[in-house]
Amino acid sequence: MRSGEIILNASVSPQAHGWSGASSRFGDPLKPGVWYTADLVYDNDTVGVFVNGEIVSVHAFPQGNITLFPGNQLFIGSWVDGARNHFNGTIAAVQWFYGRPA
Repeated sequence: MRSGEIILNASVSPQAHGWSGASSRFGDPLKPGVWYTADLVYDNDTVGVFVNGEIVSVHAFPQGNITLFPGNQLFIGSWVDGARNHFNGTIAAVQWFYGRPA
């Protein structure tokens, strides 16, 4: 990664595996000053990252069902402690779907 490039991560914590997930690290670099559409998706045991409608990473957890945090919290722009890995930029919109979007 070059200085100034952005990595998009989607992390989950299945009981059998601990924290891990999908990342844009190995795709085309995301650059500051460029607007992107990012989709972070998951089902029972798989998490994926899409950038501008193209899948860039998927991670599956064998025997590792993903469980929701209490209170259904979603952390955007930081780690789950709210202090680390801070995103210093602008987000235009967030949509959160439960189940399959129509």
